[in-house]
Order: sequence, then structure tokens, then C-alpha cells
Amino acid sequence: MKLSVWEIALRVAALALVIDLGTAWFAWWCVPVITFVYGVIDRGVRRRGVIAAAAAIVGWGAMLLWYSRGEALAGVERAAGVVGVPLAALAVVTLAFGVVLAACGAVIGAAVRRD
Repeated sequence: MKLSVWEIALRVAALALVIDLGTAWFAWWCVPVITFVYGVIDRGVRRRGVIAAAAAIVGWGAMLLWYSRGEALAGVERAAGVVGVPLAALAVVTLAFGVVLAACGAVIGAAVRRD
């Protein structure tokens, strides 16, 4: 099934919200679980991995922006200093980790639900 831009945007936004809530309530490990379920449920849509990866970037990017203000930013800067990388590199690695988790979960979910 071919989706319009608005349908893709709606899927990305909804999945980003679920990823954020899951991450906030449980931890990072729920991202592949959520996107696996998405991959199984959203039948007939091609490129579920790309949609899930985009949702991870939007969701975790929003969380990074939310937590990058005030006291939380000082903690993140300290963590970047401990790891020995610039703050921007830590943000890129964090987003890349979310993308890999989400894309793998959705692709495996889609493979399980092959029709």
C-alpha cells in the first residue's frame, strides 16, 4: 500500500510518542519491542523500518531537546566529558542507537508477519 506524506507523518508522530512514553516509563530496551509490535501490526505498508527509524529520531530528538535545558544539560555535559567526546557527538550516537533499535525491531516484526 502506498501512503501519502500525511499518512507517513501521522505514523511517525504516533510511533514517536509511543517510543517516548515507553522510554520514559521503562527504558531504552522497550524501543525494539514497540517497533517490533508496530512492524507486525502495520501490515501492507512498505518501509516500516524507515518509518520506525524516523520515529526514533523524532522521539528521542524531542527527549534530548527537552532534557537539554537547565540542570539536566550540566549532567549530560559531565557525561560527555567522562566519555571523552563532544556533546554533539554524544547526541548523534544517542540518536543513532535509537535508529538502529527501532529499524531492527520493525524489520524483524515485518518479517515475522510476512503474508
